[in-house]
Order: sequence, then C-alpha cells, then structure tokens
Amino acid sequence: MKHFEKITALAAMLCLMISCTQHALRQDMKKFMSENIAFPTDLIKITDGQVSSGKIELYKSVMVFFYGKDECSSCAINHLNDDLSGFIDIEKSEKCRVVILFSPLEDDILDVQNQIRELKFPFPIYVDLYGEFYRINKDFPSDRRFHSFLIGKDAHPVFIGNPLRGEKLSKVFKMVLKKINKS
Repeated sequence: MKHFEKITALAAMLCLMISCTQHALRQDMKKFMSENIAFPTDLIKITDGQVSSGKIELYKSVMVFFYGKDECSSCAINHLNDDLSGFIDIEKSEKCRVVILFSPLEDDILDVQNQIRELKFPFPIYVDLYGEFYRINKDFPSDRRFHSFLIGKDAHPVFIGNPLRGEKLSKVFKMVLKKINKS
C-alpha cells in the first residue's frame, strides 16, 4: 500500500509541475504578445549570395524567423534549405511577408555572413551586425519557442511558433493570418 501512495504522490507532484510550467508559458506568451517588436535599421541583406544594406519594412503581417546569439547559427543556416518551400508558400499567399533575421554573437558575424553568401539562398536573409535587435527589444525571450512569430500591422506578435514544424501549428497560423487579413 505504501508503494501505491508513493506513486500517487509522485504522479500528483508531476501533474502540478506540468500545470505550473504550462501556466508560466502562458504568462510568458501573454507578455510577449503585448510587446512591440522593433527591427534594427542597420542590417545587411543577403539574397542569392549578393550582399546589400537592408531594412525590414512592416507589412500587414510579417512572419519572423529569428536566429539569435544563443543559437547555433551554422546549424540554422544549414537547415534553411529544408524550410525554403515553406517560406515560399507563406509568401505566395500574398497575405504575409517572411523575414529571416540572424543576430549572431559579434565573433560569429563574419562566419555567418560567409555561410549565408555561400548558400546562395534565393530569399532575403537579414543579418544584425551590431546586436541592435536585442538592445531595442530588451525583453525578448531567450526561449527558442518564441523565435518564430507572426506580427500584425501594429508590430505586436499575434502568433508564436514555427508553422513549418507541424500540422497543428500550421492550421492555427493560417487561421490567425486569415483573421488579420479580414481586418
């Protein structure tokens, strides 16, 4: 009987921990969605291996794929081709722009630029040269689940997650996008 009581107590503690974690995540999402996201003005844009200065223009809705200083930039760059058709599909809908933004550590900037140039990705990729994204978005979460998000015309996130990573997320993304475009 004591063994059953221990298992029951352990299960109850596990449920409580999961519940608290989900509550904390919901709170983090609410906070993030109330924030205004601003983009750096001093960016470089790399398209098809060509480098130019760039600026991110806000549109009715923008799906942002952000790769920050605490992520493996090389890994992210190597996986960009996996998502290319998804990026193109999002843009083809003409309801949303896609922005791919890297904000690497200062020591990694040249490597990141060179890797992106060599990739000759047919889609614009922006690189934040001076870590300005973090300075102007002081409370930007380090949790990678928040690094893919859709912002509406008011520059607030209205969807959090990568719609290319699952059918459920993709469905929710499309519903949110439809709602934005009706308004």
